[in-house]
Amino acid sequence: MFDNTSIVVTLTILITLTVIQVLISKGFNIHKSRILNRLGSIQFAMGLLLILVIVLIISSITEVQMGRQYVDSYFYQAKWFEFFLSAIFVNIFASTIVKMSSTLKDRFGFLSTHAGILILIVGAIISKYHGIVGTVRLTEGASSNTLSMDHSMLHINNYQFDLSKPGFNFSKNIRQQIDSKTDLILKAYKPYGNIHLVHSSQKAPFETSLPAVKIKIKTQLNLDAQWLSLNPNSLEHAKSYDFKISKQLIHFELVKLQPVQLLKFLSATTSLEFIGRSYTNSVLIASCSNGKFYYSSNILGVHKSGLLTPNKLASLGIQGLTFHVQHTYQHAILKQNVISKDWLDDSSYNHPLASFQLASKSGGLSDLLHIDIGSSKVVYFDNKTFNVSLMPRKKKLPFQLSLLDFRSEYYTNSKMLKSFQSDIQIKDLTSQTQTSKTIVKNDVIDYQGWRLFQANYSNDHGVEGTIFQLVYDPGVQTIYLGCFILLLGMASVFWLNYKTDGVI
Repeated sequence: MFDNTSIVVTLTILITLTVIQVLISKGFNIHKSRILNRLGSIQFAMGLLLILVIVLIISSITEVQMGRQYVDSYFYQAKWFEFFLSAIFVNIFASTIVKMSSTLKDRFGFLSTHAGILILIVGAIISKYHGIVGTVRLTEGASSNTLSMDHSMLHINNYQFDLSKPGFNFSKNIRQQIDSKTDLILKAYKPYGNIHLVHSSQKAPFETSLPAVKIKIKTQLNLDAQWLSLNPNSLEHAKSYDFKISKQLIHFELVKLQPVQLLKFLSATTSLEFIGRSYTNSVLIASCSNGKFYYSSNILGVHKSGLLTPNKLASLGIQGLTFHVQHTYQHAILKQNVISKDWLDDSSYNHPLASFQLASKSGGLSDLLHIDIGSSKVVYFDNKTFNVSLMPRKKKLPFQLSLLDFRSEYYTNSKMLKSFQSDIQIKDLTSQTQTSKTIVKNDVIDYQGWRLFQANYSNDHGVEGTIFQLVYDPGVQTIYLGCFILLLGMASVFWLNYKTDGVI
């Protein structure tokens, strides 16, 4: 019924209390310790309880206004809250020891009640530090064994920095060694932010203009955002970008065109004439002197071309692969507009953002650099090239999840979803055994210690799918066992009072 962790934690606490009881019975006087008596006093307990009530009220109100990320950062995941929980544990533990030396009507009930609370707190701590929560997004027919989790991973060449460790709320710069000659200095990590290239307020002749575009490449499972810029001095954005899907590499590049070249550009089946090199798969984006942007793509022998309109999808002729331009600038400068926040009050600032510098062992320091989630850039510093990216944290699962079929039901004469269910297949990657199940809305599937919920549904341009939330909580069995022992102790106390006094 209970796992090994919960049993070990319970036995450890019970054995500790038993040893202390034996010491007391042999003459050890607990009441001589003023510190222990104060830590276990009812006054200290009431003070902690009052603080806890105030914190819960404030955090609940704050979560409505600021969002969950803000509350986690400054309340539940903050260091001060960990010390506060430790103080509660110490108070209960100390009060248990102090009361053990007193004459108790129901010693079993008292010890069971307090031991249950201690076990419950330990279980919560195990869940906090070893629990895993993430999502798997699938469309019909797709499979995945990769879990997407909160926070981000900062990649610099071969170095990876898990930003969940410092979290959003840190007050001092964090320094990490990238290689033998270079360090990373993390200056800030915010849950909400936005970075965009600021376009010049002055117009420039087309011959000397430096166009820039922000493209978003969409597949069935991912959305990748990237800036392309023709500014030769840009450390943040290059004129080309290579996007990988399955085993295919697609080359995106920005060029400039005169109107007389436009017809040839739109009908071109190769990129050789416009960028001096031919690619098997390429997407060329052209800034034209008429003030408009066009594209010409050749992917797996399929040619597509046309006018680019901001936020309007452009087909590349391959099922499940599209892209669009989010911003287009005929003339752009290097300056970035960086806005970071601890709370979400505008849907345009909804991406985690990191700010950092590179430092050499000789004392050199790079400019302050910024990067948001899903972005990558090339940084030149100290005569070296650093490939930097900020990506969601991923974790490989011990099993593969496949969505065989997704069914949805809508309310009559309405587009509001009433319910949805999914036929899934779970494949153990070690034993290769497969299990097929049907999961409906608000249902739960337990598998190898993981709990699987159907959290939401998706409909991307007619392709239906679902978003699964997966939870691995190694402390939950310990919490259940603590609650059971707590209830057992309370029942014992109430029953004894009823037998001796006739009332509960």
